[in-house]
Amino acid sequence: MSSAFNVTANALACTIADSDADDAGDAGDAGDAGDVGDAAGDAGADDADDGDGVHPSVAALRQFDQPLLLASQPPGQLPGLVGGAEDTVVELWESDDDKEELIERLAVRILVENLRTLSGTKWVDDQVINFYRNLCKQRSDEDDSLPNIWIGRTNMYNMIKEQGPKKVKRWTKKVKPNVFAKDMILFPMNLNNAHWCCGCVNMKKKRFELYDSTGVHEHEFYGNMRAWLTMEAEKGEIELNLDEWTNYDEDASIPRQENMHDCGVFAMFFLSCLALGKPFNFSQADMPVLRKRIAFEILTEKLLPVV
Repeated sequence: MSSAFNVTANALACTIADSDADDAGDAGDAGDAGDVGDAAGDAGADDADDGDGVHPSVAALRQFDQPLLLASQPPGQLPGLVGGAEDTVVELWESDDDKEELIERLAVRILVENLRTLSGTKWVDDQVINFYRNLCKQRSDEDDSLPNIWIGRTNMYNMIKEQGPKKVKRWTKKVKPNVFAKDMILFPMNLNNAHWCCGCVNMKKKRFELYDSTGVHEHEFYGNMRAWLTMEAEKGEIELNLDEWTNYDEDASIPRQENMHDCGVFAMFFLSCLALGKPFNFSQADMPVLRKRIAFEILTEKLLPVV
């Protein structure tokens, strides 16, 4: 791997602030499952941002019945947005009002400054990834044909790593009957406040899986996930034999980033593809398109098809 991806360089260049880490952790101890999005009440999801409070540009984006250029993308690349939708996304993240609220859903607010982290060569922040996480989770909850998943918030893995699995013991209390009934538990992960990747506890295959677009592995991940799963088994009085579980490092075919700033976009699309049960059908060449697509999906609260 190129030295351009060393931790020091990433730490200096990337200032991802996982701003909700402490609050979400405290909420978990207080009984909100550490998952403010879920605790906010899925029942109100369909009502979010309906009515007069919708930002006019967001309302305009929601009028696009077919926002993708399905017939004109370069061979082997994902389709981008049609001109009007793309122009509106760009106008929003170029707005001068950093603190202008664009959308809020399940207690995750997206301001202009959050959306702008999807532009150009910027590092994606935790608000964007947590919002995208909510969309992926909702898609799976509403479609029984998709894998049955649960997704932790961006700070959950670091809480396990730094303070032990008991710190997040209450965070899965809304997962019924328990995490072992899921096909997969997914973790968008911010390593050392410098790099995004995606972890997966694959219940069906009995594997701990790590997907990192740089190919550098967080080897502590496997031990941390084994400790967390052991705690979940004890909590639910479930028999667990970790000798039957394997550690999985993705093979060489996983998409790789070729720069120092697209890790968050890779991590989000790893998350989305895993949640769909689809192969990773994207590459570094798709990053400019994916940044705008993800911005559109967040603003319209609807994930586009992965073709």
